[in-house]
Amino acid sequence: MLDRAIARHGYEIFYNNNKIGKVTSGGISPTRGDNIGMGYIKNLDNLSVGSTIQIMIREKLHNAEIVKRPFVMKRNKNN
Repeated sequence: MLDRAIARHGYEIFYNNNKIGKVTSGGISPTRGDNIGMGYIKNLDNLSVGSTIQIMIREKLHNAEIVKRPFVMKRNKNN
């Protein structure tokens, strides 16, 4: 999420005012401190990592960015 809103299960995902999917899970990341979420979206040619999408939260669209998983870099004692 690009603002303070939190994406939750079942919220709709939009791109250019068109519904393209739904959020499957979301919340506050304990390691990053950011609001994160995952969802399923239609496979559109103009969407990729770094694209801005919108999440409908309480009748208002909030911006979010598509990022590559994993959200957090893996840390081991050996690294």
